Amino acid sequence: MKYPGKYHFGSFIMELAFLVVLSPYVSLAQNKIWTLNDCIKEALDKNITLNESEINNEMNAINYSQSKANIYPNLNFTDAHNLYFGRSINPLSGQYIKENSSANSPALSSTVTLFNGSRNFNLINENKLSYKAGTLDIEKMKNDLALSVIADYLQVIYEYEAVDIAQYQINATMEQVNYTRKYVLVGNKPPSALYQIQAQLASEKASKTNAENLLQLAKVALMQIMQMPIVADFDIERPDSTQAVPVPILSSTLDIYNIAAGILPDVKSAKTKTEAAIAAYKVTKTEQIPKLTLSGSMYTSYSSLGYLPHVTEQVQSIGYLKDNPSEQVLAPVAVTSTSGYPLANQFSDNFSQSISINLSVPIFNDLIYKSDVKKAKLAIKNAQLNESLVQNQLRQAIEQAYTDQAGAYKNYDATKEQLIYEEKYYNDIQKQLRQGMATMTDYVVGKNNYYLAVVSNLQAKYQYIFKTKVLAFYTGEPLIK
Repeated sequence: MKYPGKYHFGSFIMELAFLVVLSPYVSLAQNKIWTLNDCIKEALDKNITLNESEINNEMNAINYSQSKANIYPNLNFTDAHNLYFGRSINPLSGQYIKENSSANSPALSSTVTLFNGSRNFNLINENKLSYKAGTLDIEKMKNDLALSVIADYLQVIYEYEAVDIAQYQINATMEQVNYTRKYVLVGNKPPSALYQIQAQLASEKASKTNAENLLQLAKVALMQIMQMPIVADFDIERPDSTQAVPVPILSSTLDIYNIAAGILPDVKSAKTKTEAAIAAYKVTKTEQIPKLTLSGSMYTSYSSLGYLPHVTEQVQSIGYLKDNPSEQVLAPVAVTSTSGYPLANQFSDNFSQSISINLSVPIFNDLIYKSDVKKAKLAIKNAQLNESLVQNQLRQAIEQAYTDQAGAYKNYDATKEQLIYEEKYYNDIQKQLRQGMATMTDYVVGKNNYYLAVVSNLQAKYQYIFKTKVLAFYTGEPLIK
């Protein structure tokens, strides 16, 4: 073996480094083999209806957070700056003036509810329950979607095996074509025998083409439920064909229902919605209860017309002496003057506070509140009926799933037994055909019956697997492992 020279060795290292850097992207370009968990997760991520429900439930979460914040006092700051032109009222003297001016009046206020019949706390509970019910509904949607993906995934596996069976048929028939061609060449069979088996081969090739078309349709259905664009190289992970078939679930339907009702979101959601309706009723009743609030505010103001008065004493002549008119009489006199009034000083001097207790008593409101209470009572009854309906639907679904599993297992067991005998007959008719003891028609009938039994057993197998998967789901087995 020749080792690379100095220059070639450097080139070799460069190429190797390039391949190491590029290898992750090369692996990404390879066809992805989708597992069942991959398909379920992709469907959950991309499903538009599910994503819309999650967004809507986020609104419930916002309502819940807001209702909790409502129990705290509010705090508001306002500031109004006004400009006056022409004739206006002097805010200091209250008299009309005709002078341009400006004024500013900031205020800070707060209000807290002292009593409203526990309306806020009932509203918190209602929004909390609505958010919880929305979360449970989303979980139910996820479960339903996952079951649909499992059904479509198993259908793709079945169609794959149907294609394989069609190919096995073709291989077996081609072998018979070769045998028959040899017999025709030596004169042991007429040419028509070869034509007949070749016609059978052509029919089986057509059946394989049909099976391949059904496989593509099954893939399309799976890709569509995953909300992904149709691609030609889509492929899934196929389980080992020798994998053991699950044993039947023999628990009673009542036991399964008790398990399902405690873990599945269906009944939990309906019960939570009933509790939310009761909380909403309590909120509605508080509309007829007096409301007591406490308010406080701090206020100050400023005006450009404001001024500060200044009083000074000045000695002024107030007259003359009576007995000496030439001599003035002097006396101190208070003289008032004004100066600018700074903003900070006005804000400090005009600062005021107030506290008030407000009582609001509903006396007559066109029977609106009474109507709201009646509607809330009906909403409770409706929620209770829906809860009973969901319980009945779950019970019926479990009974149906249990019956489907039992029937599917019996069908699978029956087709397995049929397959055993059809396979024995097919193997025997093959030997007879080669020995000239059976006709080509006997062989074709035996072969068709055998592969029909294979397909029937295969279909029964995957139906049973799916039915068992559904029933196991009701017992608490997760859909995604």
